[in-house]
Amino acid sequence: MDPLFSAFKSSALSATQEVSFYRRVLLDARTPVFSRLCLACALGYLALPLDIVPDFLPIIGHLNDIMIAGGLMWLAAQFIPAEVIADARREQASKEVVVIP
Repeated sequence: MDPLFSAFKSSALSATQEVSFYRRVLLDARTPVFSRLCLACALGYLALPLDIVPDFLPIIGHLNDIMIAGGLMWLAAQFIPAEVIADARREQASKEVVVIP
């Protein structure tokens, strides 16, 4: 198998798992409101077509998206209790779907 394809496939699977994790954290009642707002803003910023720096600028546009969304997710994670994160990871691991290549 092409190494570039397998790297892309593993990155896509990792991104899917992280989205699933953050969805579980958002739905948990123990997650603070501030963290929910930060996560919602990060997902909204990535989903909406409006950007601070347009994406058609080769590197700066995408780097800007990564920095803003990543910063908001990092900020949200600072206020989420450790037991909520552990429970979400445990629940995610127990319900993982095996992808057949």
